[in-house]
Parts: sequence; C-alpha cells; structure tokens
Amino acid sequence: MKHSIIGFLATLTALATISTVRVSTQHLSKEAEEAEVLRKQAIGLLDKELDRTKSYNREKDRIIVSSRIADVTWDINPQRGKQLLREAYALLANVKAEAGEKEDSASLNVRTSALRESLRSEVLSVAQKHDADLFQELLGSIKENTKRVAELHNRPEVFGSSSLQKRALVSMALKEVSSDQEKAIDYAVRSLGYGVPEEFSELFKALIISNRPSATKLFAKATDVFVAEDSTNLYDAVILSSYLRLIPQPEPDTQLVRRFLNGAFERMNRVWLANQNAQPKDEMIGGALMVTSRHLYPFYKLYWPEKSNELERLIRELAGMSSDVPREELLPREPTADTIEEKIARASEAKNEEDRDALYLEAALLLAKDGKYVRAREIASRAESLDKRTVVLTHINRQEADELIKRGELFTAARVIERIEDPEVRVEAVVSFAKSGRKKEPDLTRTVLEDTRKTLEKDTGSAAYSRAYLWLASSYAVFDPVLSFELMNSAVKFANKAKDFNVAGPEMRLIYLSRKSGKVIPVGTAKGDFFPGFKLLGRNDFWQAVSIAEQFESQLLRGLSIVAVAEPILTNKETNQR
Repeated sequence: MKHSIIGFLATLTALATISTVRVSTQHLSKEAEEAEVLRKQAIGLLDKELDRTKSYNREKDRIIVSSRIADVTWDINPQRGKQLLREAYALLANVKAEAGEKEDSASLNVRTSALRESLRSEVLSVAQKHDADLFQELLGSIKENTKRVAELHNRPEVFGSSSLQKRALVSMALKEVSSDQEKAIDYAVRSLGYGVPEEFSELFKALIISNRPSATKLFAKATDVFVAEDSTNLYDAVILSSYLRLIPQPEPDTQLVRRFLNGAFERMNRVWLANQNAQPKDEMIGGALMVTSRHLYPFYKLYWPEKSNELERLIRELAGMSSDVPREELLPREPTADTIEEKIARASEAKNEEDRDALYLEAALLLAKDGKYVRAREIASRAESLDKRTVVLTHINRQEADELIKRGELFTAARVIERIEDPEVRVEAVVSFAKSGRKKEPDLTRTVLEDTRKTLEKDTGSAAYSRAYLWLASSYAVFDPVLSFELMNSAVKFANKAKDFNVAGPEMRLIYLSRKSGKVIPVGTAKGDFFPGFKLLGRNDFWQAVSIAEQFESQLLRGLSIVAVAEPILTNKETNQR
C-alpha cells in the first residue's frame, strides 16, 4: 500500500507541467521545501483532472471544471488560462439539456438555452476576474443582429430581452451578488437597453436576501432606464415589478414606485390606443395588455390608489374585448393591511381553499416573527395544502431554534430541531447549534449530530439529503476537522447513491402564498455549496482530502472537489512568491 501511494505521489509530481518560477530549494528551509513539493503536487493533480475532462460524459461538466482550473491556476500560467476559457466557450454550442420523459422539443430548447446561459456565465466570470480584454472578446463573440433585437424589444408581446449579450450580463450579475453587490448592479444596469432580461426576477430575489438596499438601488436605476425609453414593450414592467412582489414589506419610497407605475401606465395606454386604431386588432397584444394590467393592478392600489381607478377603467375596456373573462375575476384582490387576528378571522370565513391557506400561513409567519411560536404552529397547521404548510412550519421551527440557541437554551433548541423535516434546513440549524454547543454541551452536541446523521442516512438516493449531508460535513471542517473527515467520507459514499444529484449553490427559499394575490415571502437561503469544506480539509491533510474527493462517482463532483482541495495550496501567496 505504501509503495502504491509513493508511486501515486511521484506520478502527480511529474505531471506538474505548468511553467513555474525556478527556485533554488537548497536555500529554502525544510518547511518551505515541503510547501514547494506540495504545490507541485497540487499542480500535477489539476493537470491530471484537466486531462480527464476530455473524456467527461457531459460537455457541461467539462466546461465547468476546466473553467475552475483556469481560475485557480491563472497566476501560474495566464496564457494557458486564456486558452482553457476560449476552449470552454467554444464548447457551449455543443451543450444540450437532457430530455425528460415525453418532453416536447419546445420545452427542451428552452432548457437548453437556459443551460447554455448558465455555463456562459461560468466562463465569463473567470475571464472578467482575470482579463478584461478576454471578457470583452468572449462577450463580443456572441453574434446577434442588433437591429432585429431592437425591433423585437419594441413589440408589446415579447417577454424579456432577445439579446444574448445582455442576458449574459445579468447572469454575471447573479454570480456577483454574494461577493460584490455594486458590481452586480453595474452588470445588471448594463444589461438594459434591449428590454429587461427575464433573469432580473432571479437577481431581485438574490439581492433582497443578500442586501435589501442593493435591491432597491437596482430597482431605482432600472426604473430610470425604463421610464426614459420610448418603447411599447409591456412585459418590461411585469419583470421589474418582481421587486415589488418579492420585498417582505412595502417599499417606503412611494415616489420611486409611482415613477415606475406611471411609466408602465403610459406604455399600456400607448399600446391600447395603437391597438384600438389597428384593423384588425391584434389579439396577442390585447392578451398581453390584459396580463400586464391585471398583474400590476395590486401595486397601483397599494402605492397609488387614485391612479388605480384609471387602470381599472382600462382593464374593463380590455375585458369588453375579451368576453371570456369572468367579471368576478376581472380585478385581482389587492394586498391588505389586516392585523394578525383579522387575517385569521378572514381565513375562517374564506370559501376558496387557496385564499384561506394564504391567510392562515401569512398570519402564522407574522406570529413567529413576534416570537409566538406555539400559536404560530397551531395557526399554520390549519392550512390544507401540505406542501405550503410544511414549508411554513419548517421556517417557524428554524426561527425558534435560532432564538433558543442565541439564548443558550440548548436542550430546548435540540427538541425543536428534531421537528425540522427539511434536510437542508435541519443541517443549517445543527451547524448553528454545534458552533454554540460544542464547548458548553459537548455530549448533547454530539447526540444532536448523530441523530441528524442517522436521519439523513435513512433516505438513501435522495439528492436533497445527499446535499445536506455533504454540507454538514463541510461545515464541521471549520471547528472539528477530524470529525469532518469522517463525515465527508461517509457523505461522499452516500451521495454516490443519489439520483439526479447536481451541484446546487445557495438558493433563496420563497413561499408562494397565493396565485391570485401573487404574494411571495422570502424565508431564507438554502445552503448547497459544500466545496469550502474540501478547501479546509485540504489545508489540514492534503492527501486525505484528495482520497475522499476521488471517491465521487460523478465526474463533475469529483472534478470540482479536486479543484477545491488544490486551490488553497496554489493561492498561498507566500508559496507562490518563491
């Protein structure tokens, strides 16, 4: 066994083909010599994985891993980094989403387009980070007819921007949200001009959770562009209004919202007048007008009641052209400012199940916000929808566990954590518990960990449970590396049994209370990125971390884990300056 390990190390060292600064090791201390050897082995490790990417089963996985290798080795060999990114970018045209059972071609094409956009942002983000000229080169290589794109943007019924270049900028913005909100806003604003890319909704979601003032800033800047444009596109307003729909409390800057709503009304009015005079009238435009006006109506009622009367008249005019719209559904119900008890009373009288559930669940969330967890659970349990009820109860239990942990009431917190059914949310709570309890109550902390581990291992083959298990192991690397190695080893083997397991980063959790009201409540961010754990384990014991990463059966997970292990070795400035 020892001979095989020594041979493996020697092979990896020999594979270090990236040109490096010559160092006279005879003048280095023993510690520095060992660091230099480890650095060469890390380079060789990435060279080996880069070679393996050529035989990956999926082009998308090759693009992701080779882009990451280009990123972490850029300072060592920037020319090769450029080459890797150009090659990865060229592969985009070959990428196709995997067809689902009985999926039609239209749906598959939409998913393929979304996948390519996501991969394009992977490559562009690395280029932007290291070489501005290369970033512009790759972005500019997207061929599109600007005249045609502009014409499409001016059509009322076209949803989102038809410019791939502009959409790529929003994808870049999404990648910057967690690290640099100002840069994210800059990318997003630059994406405007040929309409509002549909990805803006996702960007608003991410910014609201990460930094609410940044989301407001983007909405203000986008509104400036929106009202200045002489466009007749209707759906720009719908996409931008996602900010107003997603914020947990109404926007305090009423004048800002009214500027946006006035711009939207002027567009709707221009389109309506033009369609009135058209012979024959365009049914698609009439439909787009109805969708847009009904979607925006609740915001007029909330922020600008006087103007809502004008919009109501427009909606009724449109309904006259569309006789199939029932009168009782003509106007969506506007948001209300009921007290908690009023919401509960209204819910008990509501005949529509969805409306009733929405009121009960909203009241439950407000009770939890006030720290009234027992009553919050009781009210949430009245909802008929199992899925929505489960999500809300999970959020309430997570909120209570956090509060108990902060107060040092660990035994009670442990009991609350047991109620959390969502695997990823439970892991979040356990990690928070461990940070506080590992010194105060080490035995209890170990028990909570073991119980959670057993719970996760019950559902073999689940992607969600696998992701939670890996994240649990990753989080423990911060304060208990020995235990983290044990957990990560088990988690990788467990993940190999999961079907459809993908690499998911943090995702915002949203509760859609009611389709009619359009009310959406953000309730936190799901954690999915377990690669930081591999970075920490790599610093602690490089080769043990490598051996665990190599156990992944997924080529993508193995490749990204290998890169994560090697990254801290290669980005150590002291080592790289020798």
